[in-house]
Amino acid sequence: MSIFIHSSGETKSIINGNVLTDKSFDAKYDGKNMKITGHDNDKKFNVKMTNDDIMKLLAKPSSNLTLKQRLMNDYNVNLSTNHTQSIKKRVNKGHKKTIKNKQHKNKQHKNKRK
Repeated sequence: MSIFIHSSGETKSIINGNVLTDKSFDAKYDGKNMKITGHDNDKKFNVKMTNDDIMKLLAKPSSNLTLKQRLMNDYNVNLSTNHTQSIKKRVNKGHKKTIKNKQHKNKQHKNKRK
């Protein structure tokens, strides 16, 4: 069985006639080796990788932070202990309110039947 993959792409951003970004790539894989060529604005690149190189690249974590840490940083969230406790209090208060409302409605329903 033979494997061959070819992928390419390009993007160019122009505002008022000024080129802001100009990027492209062309990647070919023959089942054993991958060759990637392209440019990132004025910088050209040419990369050759074996299957071992590809596996090593894929095995590296994309970040040293945990997913939770990355989400907290990306969305500027700070879940301190006080914040977590206040959320729990609001949830509990809402639940108690619901129970009181049900009890109140049951009393009204019973009074209407009399």
